[in-house]
Amino acid sequence: LESIKENIYTAQRFLTGDEIKTIYMPRLVEVLRDSDKRKQENEQFKQQGEAEQEEIELIERDNQKEDELHETVAQVCGALFATHKELTLEFAEFLYQNVLVQALQPTSNDKLIKFGLLIVSNLIENLGLGLIPHFSNQLLEAVNKYATHNSSELRQVSAYSIGVLAETNPLQFESIALICLQELKKAIEIPLKSQEHRLKYFKCQDNIVAASVSYTHL
Repeated sequence: LESIKENIYTAQRFLTGDEIKTIYMPRLVEVLRDSDKRKQENEQFKQQGEAEQEEIELIERDNQKEDELHETVAQVCGALFATHKELTLEFAEFLYQNVLVQALQPTSNDKLIKFGLLIVSNLIENLGLGLIPHFSNQLLEAVNKYATHNSSELRQVSAYSIGVLAETNPLQFESIALICLQELKKAIEIPLKSQEHRLKYFKCQDNIVAASVSYTHL
């Protein structure tokens, strides 16, 4: 997938809308479904209670690789949005209806929510909400909602999306700027938890500050 992403950026606008629809859409969906299936099988094996510690550690490493695969899929989507713009509108609609609606539910696990937010971030940065007005408000609501989540990883992606929105879609951002700033203020005040990964926490804080600076430049 990494090579596919690089090829898309290198070749730029080389696909037709039909090719994105019939080749890339099914392939990326297949990758996600296969990955989800592997993770479900791993969890089922763990829950049986028969796995030894070494097996559990191996499963955790495998699941981490699956999470990284999801992030790479989001990056490939971003590459397509950036290089093919309006030709990806049907793909963006498909992702919203079939992935984001479920992934961004509060009942989803943090990894799935993060994947959804990464897709949203790529839609904002690489496609532009002006091309998807019929569900852009829902995406903005999700970004604001998770800006104050207890997971620093989710706050980080949300803050990044807010900053990118301020820089790339200033007119659209202006209407929700005060709400976003209020959420960012709440987010920056969330303390480091005792068992939280320090590097992830402070990276999150950096994104929150950067997003706030983007707001002041409006």
